Amino acid sequence: MKKQYFFFGNIFATSAALQLQKFGRSSIGRLAADHPARSARLKPKLEAFEQEAGLGDSAERDKQGHVASADEQLAGFRKYVKVAEGAIRYAAGEGWKKSELYRDFFPNGMTEYGDVNKTTMAGLAERLRLGAVKHAALLPAEVTTRLQRMGADWAAAFNRQESGKEQVEEQKAETGAARAALELALLTEMHEVAALHPGDVAACSRYFDLRLLKARTAASEAAGAAPAV
Repeated sequence: MKKQYFFFGNIFATSAALQLQKFGRSSIGRLAADHPARSARLKPKLEAFEQEAGLGDSAERDKQGHVASADEQLAGFRKYVKVAEGAIRYAAGEGWKKSELYRDFFPNGMTEYGDVNKTTMAGLAERLRLGAVKHAALLPAEVTTRLQRMGADWAAAFNRQESGKEQVEEQKAETGAARAALELALLTEMHEVAALHPGDVAACSRYFDLRLLKARTAASEAAGAAPAV
């Protein structure tokens, strides 16, 4: 049969995690009024899948927290460099702008520090660290200590941000036990509802909106997919 895949295959096998989530939420909501027991059976399966795939609110909050931490580091860096610049200028004394002390820290002036971003931060922090080590005897201890640890603090914050992004994206792409259970539960409810309305496409579509899965590839439709077991 030309479309036997739709009758016997796992139509969710090639769906992205977000597509499956949307379809699951839609189906649970549509079934609630006429088939509350079916809706109730699907809900914990969907919640388990969302947890497994990193689609819940907590995963997104963690990701946003990592981003905020790195952005806060940049803002704090800009602010403290202004403080440190005053101390370095004072230590350099008269003619500070052309002094070796000042130029080791600010060879291009303050502009590049004000424009610091995630690409330039590591290099600027390393320059400050080297300058603080070289001129430690001329500067307040608090200033040299802070300048020397800025690079390490930034690296830690940046790595947390990147790690958070990777973990969330990897989790979203995973196909685990909870996803398989949700796929099987959805397929079961769909077939059982279809049996209540044989041949009535409109009736079945009231509960299951297959348009939410429209991004499946033509190749997977033709070849079929493994059943959700």
